[in-house]
Amino acid sequence: MVRSRACFAARVFGSALRSRIVLQRVGQPKDALESFDAILKLRPHDAETLFNMGVILQSLGRVADALVAYEDALRWSPLIVKR
Repeated sequence: MVRSRACFAARVFGSALRSRIVLQRVGQPKDALESFDAILKLRPHDAETLFNMGVILQSLGRVADALVAYEDALRWSPLIVKR
């Protein structure tokens, strides 16, 4: 039972993450940024979310904030740049 809940939660999280990336790509980067903030409250060390947040911040011209997000992503997953 616990394992099935964990699998379900992982699928929901993955789906939410993909939805946020879609928002970014269709021209709603601010909405995507808010969603990534919400995801990071649940999973503060999620390197993929941090990296994608950096991409959004950079696209909004918030370069200093983007660098922080990229550095955090690298801290939690040094190999993220090879994905």
